[in-house]
Amino acid sequence: MRIGANVGLSFSKDYSTVALGPQIGYQFSDYLMAGVGVKYYYTKTRGYTYEERYLYKNNLLGVNTFAYAYPARFLALFVQPEINYLWSSVTNEVDYKKRYSQGWVPSVVIGAGLRLGNSHITLNYDLVQHINSPYPRTVFLGISLFL
Repeated sequence: MRIGANVGLSFSKDYSTVALGPQIGYQFSDYLMAGVGVKYYYTKTRGYTYEERYLYKNNLLGVNTFAYAYPARFLALFVQPEINYLWSSVTNEVDYKKRYSQGWVPSVVIGAGLRLGNSHITLNYDLVQHINSPYPRTVFLGISLFL
């Protein structure tokens, strides 16, 4: 059994995030590890236009499965399909009108990189590119550690 987690915190006047995502996996052989995970992300940010100020709040709750394949001792290939549910609000901080939205956000993250013991350093990409994906629209760095 392998246990890992995604944890992130960031706080400032105009941008804050909290991220928590525990994962549990099983090392089937020297060549394959797979498992499942859950995650919760909260983001609060402010945006400004000429005479208006907006407050955006996003909550994202998701589940995923993942697999690492090791074609060589030091190489890692990664795939993580997931489904997330997003609910968000936008508040105009001048007239305090509020809008709400919610919906499903699918992602399929793939990656490749180095395996360093129980750690992985991979370059990843979200194949789905949903407009509300929690992942960047470009290639991004992933670092994982499983105990």
